[in-house]
Amino acid sequence: MTAMNLHHAPISEIAAIRQLRKTPQLYNAQVVSALANCIQILPSGCSVDLTNGEKAIVLVENPDNFMAPLILTIRNNQTYDLSDPEVAKKIRIADIMKTMDNRIVVDEDTLKQFSSDSRLSNTLARYQERMKKKMAKSFDFSLL
Repeated sequence: MTAMNLHHAPISEIAAIRQLRKTPQLYNAQVVSALANCIQILPSGCSVDLTNGEKAIVLVENPDNFMAPLILTIRNNQTYDLSDPEVAKKIRIADIMKTMDNRIVVDEDTLKQFSSDSRLSNTLARYQERMKKKMAKSFDFSLL
């Protein structure tokens, strides 16, 4: 469910666990809970989308219920303990925040226009020399 597939787009671990929990006749509830506890779905530092439209960061995991950690909202730096029933009435985790891939695409023509400075060229030459030495040491001449 969380891996790329020809038949569907990958889904987050949270969405996968929710889907498994929806069909207890097919997936044993104790096994699904054990799986959720083993794979650390929402570790500290994880970014999440909330049901109120806010975004937050998980500060402290909740070992009893991974969906109820202590979080810090990004917009106003407020902390919320989602294990508190009063807080959970208003805010819940919708999903793991999807990150944007902000790498730039460089085509062949752009690469041809690139010129490195002497410092970068020297660093690259030293790196290549080290790699050659490393490869020469690890090469098994007995195979020849």
